[in-house]
Amino acid sequence: MGAMRICTYGYNYCGSDLLSIGDYRQDIADALKAAGQPNDAAHIQFSLFNCDGLVSGHIQFLKFCGAERCVNAGSGSDDYCL
Repeated sequence: MGAMRICTYGYNYCGSDLLSIGDYRQDIADALKAAGQPNDAAHIQFSLFNCDGLVSGHIQFLKFCGAERCVNAGSGSDDYCL
């Protein structure tokens, strides 16, 4: 198993991407709650978050893309909604 990473300041990430790079499940749940969003599997996987840098690796909810509509754009690029 590879080393866990944290998000890169300023970049946007799909929830599914955050879960693949580190232990972001609670951070995602907290960001969804702070934004008044549901904490269901679809919102966890297919929402877009910004790595805002308030604290190392901290994220902020941007928007819910919809099931299978959040695109991982790869390293060095912002993820986005279709």
